Formats: sequence, structure tokens, C-alpha cells
Amino acid sequence: MRYFSAAEAQQYLKKQYGMSYSMSALNKYRAEGTGPRCVKLAGKYWYRDKDIDAWVASAEPIRHGSAADRMVSK
Repeated sequence: MRYFSAAEAQQYLKKQYGMSYSMSALNKYRAEGTGPRCVKLAGKYWYRDKDIDAWVASAEPIRHGSAADRMVSK
């Protein structure tokens, strides 16, 4: 299991799944509770690879919005 900073999570999503999310989109999804699970340690958010993978597996595309808004959690 690996832990990623928000920037590393962004890179992981692009490399593993070809999904490009801006930092503002990831922050929005975190704030709304619709993004991958994360933990806050020492004032910084961390994402586990398995939580990112689970989020991608449970997401479904939508037909409108920007590239960052094309996935929503079920």
C-alpha cells in the first residue's frame, strides 16, 4: 500500500487510468465527499492507492462538464 500527496494522487490517476484531474477538482471532490477517501495528517491530505483504485472502480462517467467533472462516485 502506498500513500500519495494530492499532487501524487493526481499523477497516479493520470498514469494508471489516463484521467486528468486538476488540483481544484480533487479538492472539490474531497470537500464534497465524492472523491477518493483520504486522511489528513500534519495539515496535509494523503490518499492510499487502494482508495484511489476503489474510487475509480465505483465511478461512472457523466456526459457533461469539464474533463475533471466526467466522473462521479456512485
